[in-house]
Formats: sequence, structure tokens, C-alpha cells
Amino acid sequence: MLVRKNIKIIKKLLVILILSIIIGCSGSENKMTEDELKSYGITNDQLVFYKLDYDDFIKVLETSNFNEIVFFVRSDCSYCHEMFKLLSELSKEKILIQNFYLVDSMNMTLEQKEDAYDKFGITSVPSILKFKNSNLKSIDVGSFNQKYLYDILKEK
Repeated sequence: MLVRKNIKIIKKLLVILILSIIIGCSGSENKMTEDELKSYGITNDQLVFYKLDYDDFIKVLETSNFNEIVFFVRSDCSYCHEMFKLLSELSKEKILIQNFYLVDSMNMTLEQKEDAYDKFGITSVPSILKFKNSNLKSIDVGSFNQKYLYDILKEK
């Protein structure tokens, strides 16, 4: 009995540790500068990203009719940089969507990370969340190739 309780506690602590490492945010809702975009590997000036901190992101969802795409990323994530490189290439050719929101997972509190996991199922970065009428329409997590990324983003 005691062993089972300890295993449950250890599992919960591991989940919290993993979430602490991979999920978070910084900043407030504002258009990202060219230097900020480059820090994420975004090189196409046709794309517009608005940075949200997690609390502002939740407020937007609760108080508006949010129909947007949100990227949960980390500035030090090589998979995130690769995804943005593919997105930059796609935006030059195919996709019509040019405005996105970005939540950087580096500065979220533990409570915010748990909330993001509970509300949206975010388990790692990069994660792409699509919202319609402030409701989560879909979530895609992980490493993306160009075709898969195109299929995710071709329609809002």
C-alpha cells in the first residue's frame, strides 16, 4: 500500500518536472520585433507574430471570440526553430494565414504549466493550437515536416 502511494507521488512529481521543463511563456500581447523573430528562427518578414504571456492568453480566450492559431514554443528549442523555418518557407508560397500568436514556454509558473496541460493537453513544444470561437479546435504537438505543417495551417 505504501509503495503504491509512493509510486503515485513519484509519477506526479515527474509530470510536474517535465511540464516545468517544457512549457511556459513570457511577454505581453505585442507584435514581435525582427530581432525577437530571429531568436526563434523566424526569417520571413511576411509573417506577423504577437507574443502573449500565459495569463493574457487565458484572458483573451475568456473575453473574446478568439479564432486564431497559437504556437507554444521555447526560444531554445531546435524543433521550434525548424518548424518556424518551414513556416517561413511555406508562407512565401502557399499559406494565406500570415498572423499568429506565440506563447514562449520559458517563463511560465508551475501553476500556469499545470493549467496549460489540464486545459489544452500541451505536453511538449512545439505545439500548435487552433481556436474557433475561443474553443480549442485542434492541437498538434511535436516535430513537423513541411507537408504536415501546410495541412495544419492551410485553413483556419
